[in-house]
Amino acid sequence: MKNPSQKRFYREKFDGVSEHHDKLLNDYAINRRIEFFRAHRSGLVVDVGSGSGKILSMLHCCEAFGADLSFRMVHKMKGNGINGFQSDAEFLPINDAVIDTAIGSEIIYYLDDPSRFLREAHRVLKPNGKLLLSSFNNSVRFYCQLRMLLRMIGLNRMYFDDGNKTFTTAKQLRRLMRQAGFREIEVIKVVLIPWERADFINRFLEKTFLRHAGMFIFVSGTKAVG
Repeated sequence: MKNPSQKRFYREKFDGVSEHHDKLLNDYAINRRIEFFRAHRSGLVVDVGSGSGKILSMLHCCEAFGADLSFRMVHKMKGNGINGFQSDAEFLPINDAVIDTAIGSEIIYYLDDPSRFLREAHRVLKPNGKLLLSSFNNSVRFYCQLRMLLRMIGLNRMYFDDGNKTFTTAKQLRRLMRQAGFREIEVIKVVLIPWERADFINRFLEKTFLRHAGMFIFVSGTKAVG
């Protein structure tokens, strides 16, 4: 459990960058997430912590909406033509068992209580519904220093400095999802070199033991029936 002020801190952080947040994102990392989400999503989709709605806009879902703690991000999302509302990820105002796919992209390490969010995702999903997560890999935190250096020398699309220094390991995510009632949990690690031109190299390395040095963890889990 994080400090109670943590939630307000991140809400204000994302309120402050809402107008230019998408310009700071790494397009290659976003595209790899989209590829993973597309391969697993179906039916009615909710993207929790959706920010400006960039991921939903690229998923091209027929039925989808977003939720975000930042009011300004929700305003931006709606301006981008995405349905959404302001909501705490740990207290989703969604009925039980109505969602086919829940997405949580790079949000779990911002939460006060990640296990509560996973229980909420489990609650709103239909039986056999899917939860899809992406998270920065805590095992390779040295990338954070690298990204900071790249920003300092003027390379853009290296994300903004959100102040977070603690992330999540694959082992932790797997354990938390099992505790929340998810099964058929799949975990992969991707992106060792954060540029599109290195895509071939990344995909080769991701098939070797070096995959454990991937910057991002992608996780899918299924809500068990009964």
